[in-house]
Amino acid sequence: MDNYLFFDIDGTLSHGHGGTIPERNKELLKELREKNDKVFICTGRAYCTGQVDVEQDGFIGSMGAYAEFRGKTIIEYPIDQETVKKFIALCDKYKICLMMQGKDKCWSNDWQISFFDKLSIFMPKKAKEKFKKSSYYVSGRNKIGEYNGEKVYKFDMMYTLRSNKKGFLKDFPEELKLVTILSQFRGLFEGCEAVRKDVSKGRTAIEVTKLLNGDVNNTYGFGDSSNDLELIQMVKHGIAMGNATKDIKQVAEFITDKADRNGIYKALVHYGLI
Repeated sequence: MDNYLFFDIDGTLSHGHGGTIPERNKELLKELREKNDKVFICTGRAYCTGQVDVEQDGFIGSMGAYAEFRGKTIIEYPIDQETVKKFIALCDKYKICLMMQGKDKCWSNDWQISFFDKLSIFMPKKAKEKFKKSSYYVSGRNKIGEYNGEKVYKFDMMYTLRSNKKGFLKDFPEELKLVTILSQFRGLFEGCEAVRKDVSKGRTAIEVTKLLNGDVNNTYGFGDSSNDLELIQMVKHGIAMGNATKDIKQVAEFITDKADRNGIYKALVHYGLI
């Protein structure tokens, strides 16, 4: 029976956030598909920022709020428009950097755009050039003032030294779930993200498997950070990368090597998948 494999991108398939996916990992995913296993990208990125050059059957994005299979949308959990409006105002009030994820487009507030511009100043020339060409940077140049009611699946936020984090958390909407993904990077900022409370990578991975008449006992999830927690918990076989955060390792069935030490290959060999 076919296996269903769900791979995070940053820190899992690639060596870090925005990193290049090694050719070896691309070959492994191709090999899995040649065996008729189903391969899914399962990421916190939006559809428009999560398109990577690997063979895949489907894409789960925005931390589980959006899913497609072979080019067809099969699951959507957008945030309701009233919550979107309130959240934009909340982030402006407390000076929180905000990027809203749609499917084909993202929108950023002025705090976010300003922060990215200032952050790039401190980068070496080559790193700056790469950063400014990245889909995350390019997609995030659309201003929230240009937003016109399109579906929003997820909020990406950053607290900076200007932000009133305490006030923001006090007024955080109860209908949303907050996940911290990057804590105090050199004291400059802290990254977090929010989706509907009923949304997670794990729930969507299981729903996708069932929709495609797959066996949940043949599901595998690969991840490294806190937004992968439910994925690792809910699939039958949860695999934590060697570079994963403590919470992921605590719930994983198997801990493989680090992303930059052939962790994907070693996990697939462990389970006899290749």
